[in-house]
Amino acid sequence: MFGLLNLGSLLFGLASWIIPLALLVSNKFTASRSIKAIFASLISVFIALMMQILYTKHLVEIEDWSALMDIQGSLVLVSSVLCIVASVLNGILLVKSLNRCEQ
Repeated sequence: MFGLLNLGSLLFGLASWIIPLALLVSNKFTASRSIKAIFASLISVFIALMMQILYTKHLVEIEDWSALMDIQGSLVLVSSVLCIVASVLNGILLVKSLNRCEQ
């Protein structure tokens, strides 16, 4: 059951990138659609990170210290990449939608 937290985290992380990318590629975005996409993307990031926190909590509860030591370095790296890429994609989407509204 707790293994599904990793799968869910991966899926929500991918969704947080796909949502703004799909809107940017379609080039059919409006200000309101962009705000909804940015909100959905950021919620996906929060859910993905929360699932990782819950999985780490589970490892602490079962006292699997070797697993914790094995995953912490990669978890920090992957979480950082997730946040940075999602922020950049959402920032690009926000700037493009604001530029479109000004025209």
